[in-house]
Formats: sequence, structure tokens, C-alpha cells
Amino acid sequence: MGERDPLPATVHAVLIADRPESLVSRRVDAVEVGQEGLSGDKHAGFTRAADGRTREYARGTRLRNDRQVSLVSREELGVVASRLKVAEIQPEWLGANLMLEGIPALSQLPANTRLRFAEGVVLVVQGENMPCAGPGRVLVAQFGRPELEKEFPRAALHLRGVVAVVERAGTLRPGETVVVSLPSGADRQRVTGEGDSRDGLPAGVLSILRGTPGRWEGLTTGVAAELLRLPPAPGEWSALDCLAHLIETEREVFPVRVEALLAGKDFPGFDPDAQGVLAQVADDPPRLAETFSRLRTESLVALSRLTQADLSRTARHAELGIVTLAELLNEWAGHDLMHTIQAERALMQPFIQGCGPWKPYFSDHCVGPR
Repeated sequence: MGERDPLPATVHAVLIADRPESLVSRRVDAVEVGQEGLSGDKHAGFTRAADGRTREYARGTRLRNDRQVSLVSREELGVVASRLKVAEIQPEWLGANLMLEGIPALSQLPANTRLRFAEGVVLVVQGENMPCAGPGRVLVAQFGRPELEKEFPRAALHLRGVVAVVERAGTLRPGETVVVSLPSGADRQRVTGEGDSRDGLPAGVLSILRGTPGRWEGLTTGVAAELLRLPPAPGEWSALDCLAHLIETEREVFPVRVEALLAGKDFPGFDPDAQGVLAQVADDPPRLAETFSRLRTESLVALSRLTQADLSRTARHAELGIVTLAELLNEWAGHDLMHTIQAERALMQPFIQGCGPWKPYFSDHCVGPR
């Protein structure tokens, strides 16, 4: 594994921290980047003062600046927001310089990873950016919840992004592409969740889980809302009922069960008819698909950290008995496909009923009387 296997990503936001008295950075349309860092940013420079991160040196000792640029992941910030039960976490609240999209486990990038930006800038990752209480205080001001100051460091652990230095100068802009080149020997799957069968994860599982949000985005933007809400037969789920159920299980079932299995804790069954709440179908269909996509991204970040050894972990399901994490992941992928197919079958019914003499060709797909 070397720079022959680059990972693509996109710059979602470019920011500079140019107020010495404030942690918060601000968004800019472009910034010039020199060998010392981002122009106008307070973290730029070839050296920096030793602080609490470098306790082997007296505070204030001048050291090589290995923190010229701070990067965060849009996907990881979504996970932190979910853990803290806040609507969002903006990169400026963390004093970040760049927010990337497309690398769901950015914080796992190893030292010496190179980030090659389309307009020529090259950054070299120095290491993980460990969270502190500073951004928590910003969140307290944003949401009025004093407990966030202490909760943020725990919630953001291994999700706070990375710090880097400039190897090649140039200009950074939002929207430009960036190629992430891992150093030789780095674990690509740990960063991306790819290579599931190669690394011992159930074959194809992550491919299915990554692909389902896109299928729903296509359905909800390409099919009339009235048809999406139409039950195929009395008492049967509409396509949007299926999507609402996927949202429920993405919030309350599968990620919770993964955590239970990793901790060796037993967990209850789930009856969607008795426990499920499908009230979300009144929402705008594309908005529902967006909600599902956001939740799935959070799940994929968590799954990207699983190891092959984790797959054999067990716990007791209240109805099925002892199950393994590998079995749960297979069930998760099958569940995705089952309810997406169910939704597509529901959408087929008006067309089947209206196709006249061709109707018998669809006998395997009819719902209700044939």
C-alpha cells in the first residue's frame, strides 16, 4: 500500500483563524498558502511555542511548528454532533482550517499521509488532533448547554481530525478535489471501510451499506411524492413507510446492536409493527432520504473502525440467542436490500395494474389480489 492507491475527497470549506483572542475561525473563498502555513492564520509560522501538548518542554519553548494546518471531516463532525445531541457542529467552532468530505475516518490518517490539492498545494499529515475543552466552550455559547464543555472532548475523541504542515505552496479553495495518498504499509480499510472481503469483513456488506442511500436519493427525487406514499395494498407499507423504517433502525437498532456486541452486552429484539413509529412519512421525501444518508454516514464511520477480530464477538439476542457481529452485519445488508426491494415493489403496483395483458408477467411482484 503506497501512493499508488490514492483516496479522492473534496474540500467542503476553507477557513482561517485570524483573531488572536478567539478560537473560532471564519470561512473564506480562497487563501494563499506558503511554506509557513495559511496566509493570515494565527497558526502559521515555522515554529510555535510549546504548550500542554508538549509537556516535555517548558511552556513557551520554541519548537518546529507541526500544527500549521488543522483539518476536520464533515462525516466525523456529524458523528460528534449526534453523540452530543446537537443539530450540527460547524468547522469554524473548532478553529479548523479545512473541512474535507469523502474521507469518513479522517482522524485515522497516519502520519506522513500526503494531501494533494487540485490547485497544487500539498500538505503532510503530522498526526491526530486530540480534542480539548476549548471548542466545548464555543458549543456552550451556541446551544446554551453548560455540560457541552466537558462532554465535547469525550465525544470528539478520535473524531477531531488531524494537523498537517505545508510541503508545497499554492492556493486553497472550497470545492476543489484533494487526493489522499497513504504512506506505504498504511491500512486503507481502517480509513475508508473498503476492502471488506479482503480484510475478513463479510463479503459485500459495506458495499451494500454504502450504496443504499444513493438508491433512496434516486427514488425520492425521481418519483412523485403521491406514488411514494401510496400503499400497494391495504395494511401494506408504502415506499416511504419502508424508508421511515430504515431511518428508525439506523437510529435505534443496528448501531446500538454493534455497540452491544463490541461490549458483550445482551440486547432485545425489535418488532417494527409494535415498536416502530412511522410518523416521518409526512416529511418531504428528499428530506427523509437526506436524514437516512446522514445517519448511514455516521454508521459507516463507526464500522470503519472494526477489526477482523471484532467479527467473532458475541452477545445474546433476546429471541434468537447467541449471535456474532459478523452475522449482524450480514443481516444489516440484507435488511437494506429487503426493504428497498419492498419499496420498489410497492411503486410497481399501479403500473402492474395498468399494463393489461402483460399483467401475468408480473405475477411474482403483485401485492394483494392477483
